Amino acid sequence: MFRKSVVVAMLAVLVANSAVGVSSSQAADNSQPKPQPNSNQISVSPFNHPEGFTVASVDEPDSTTGGGAERREYADGKRSVTECASFAVAPCDSANRAETESSSTYGNAGVTACTSENDSFCLESIKLGSQNSAKRLKPIQEIAVVRGRFEGDPKKGVPGSGSIATVWQDPENGDLYASSASLLFTFDKLGNMKSLSATYPFRMTIRKIAIKNEAKLANAAFEFSPCVFTFGDTCYVELMHNEGLPIEAQVRLPFKLSGWFYGRLMNTAISATKKSTHELYLFSGKPVQVPTFAKNIPKSQCIEGWCPDRLQVDAMLGVNWLKAFGTGYKADKTVGLWKYMEPKSNVSPWQAFVQMSKDTASDIRTAWSVSFSDSLTSITYGTNCKDATGGINGVLTSNAMIYSSYGPTLEAGFFNYRVAGLHYKPDGITPTTGTYELQIDSKLARCIFKLSNLPISATLSVLTSDGRTTTVVGASSESKGMLRITMQGFNFSMPILRAKIHQGAAKSTILCVSKKNKSISKFVTGSKPTCSTGYVKKTAS
Repeated sequence: MFRKSVVVAMLAVLVANSAVGVSSSQAADNSQPKPQPNSNQISVSPFNHPEGFTVASVDEPDSTTGGGAERREYADGKRSVTECASFAVAPCDSANRAETESSSTYGNAGVTACTSENDSFCLESIKLGSQNSAKRLKPIQEIAVVRGRFEGDPKKGVPGSGSIATVWQDPENGDLYASSASLLFTFDKLGNMKSLSATYPFRMTIRKIAIKNEAKLANAAFEFSPCVFTFGDTCYVELMHNEGLPIEAQVRLPFKLSGWFYGRLMNTAISATKKSTHELYLFSGKPVQVPTFAKNIPKSQCIEGWCPDRLQVDAMLGVNWLKAFGTGYKADKTVGLWKYMEPKSNVSPWQAFVQMSKDTASDIRTAWSVSFSDSLTSITYGTNCKDATGGINGVLTSNAMIYSSYGPTLEAGFFNYRVAGLHYKPDGITPTTGTYELQIDSKLARCIFKLSNLPISATLSVLTSDGRTTTVVGASSESKGMLRITMQGFNFSMPILRAKIHQGAAKSTILCVSKKNKSISKFVTGSKPTCSTGYVKKTAS
């Protein structure tokens, strides 16, 4: 059924054997070429929850949940919810979709591969590699939704939900990939469909996968990998992406998303094109390595006051960075709920988590994901700056274990962005290093920082958790109406990534003529252009 959306950072708690699996009565197509598993690394191993242990975990929220449709009615201070099997019949039909003060209609659709020109929410294509040498993957299988399946209203462009993921195949080597995406939507008072206000009303992930039985032949350790998807008797496990290989996805959405995107990518490119029946979005970028943590911790190693049945490390970074980093929960078996338990320790949640994890990630995963966030869209810049014409105000991507879903904050002329992570990779020796990429619409940046139409650039720095300011490997550039800022190589635990956007020097162009042959000349452009050796600037005659 439809999930409640909570505005939190991009992370989730995984409990024992929490990998999502769905089944179908259809049989897998075994006639396709077999995948070649990456035997070097396995993405994540399952963990149990024996007595005397507490589970601590930081990982991505799973976008593989089913869809749902519902009608909510409000009367006398009470709310009633009716699940809908279709958007074509009451109470979720078009006659009931317009929002009033006493009712509303919601949907949570899962994306599938496009099958016709009339599809308004679907995946047109997935490609591997750069534009000139990109390989187009072939959709071969839909992993069906077991719960929450509902029919849309194609005539009105309202999507349905019948698939939890689509399996795609590389036609050259048989490698398999799984795409999963969800779209949360509602309707305005005129009955027009719009994005649901949530942390990520649209989210998409692409995983590299393999059939478990075949993966075990390449590496016996895959025996212990959980199923990320199941189809009939077939279990799919997750492999490591090739980090240097860009992935491009073209997605149709039934409406424009105006605001900010964020995710797990580098060298990111996002664009939108208005079509007659939908908005066509292109998402492109390279996967990144993301340190994660999912481990059973003996209670003997826990910090006093931080050993409930379940430790949730939660990061509402944009609200209260130091205090909102975690909450203890314990199970109430009588009602089957996890109840909040106030910690009995002066140690902050983050400090407790760092100590219990020994400041070391339990695993390294590769990830490719992109999301839209209403939280980012509601950033207050203290100006009257308008959204970008194309709707894409900016894009934030990072490989940090935890990062803010609230976007950058404007403080003392800096764009500040908070991230967090453990210091070491699973070997306990090698430091983890961070990546961060900020893109912002050039017109919006100029408005926020009150800059002219002359070139703009950025000065980059990192404010460490102990108050030191360090330099980082980074760059800034402006192209195609977007200012792009990239940082790499910084360390954790809780750094603030800082970008000061300022006016660049005005550029001019001069004509340089060869000293030996006056018929040979070239133009030189720059803030202070000069002719190279053997050339002289041509002056007006």
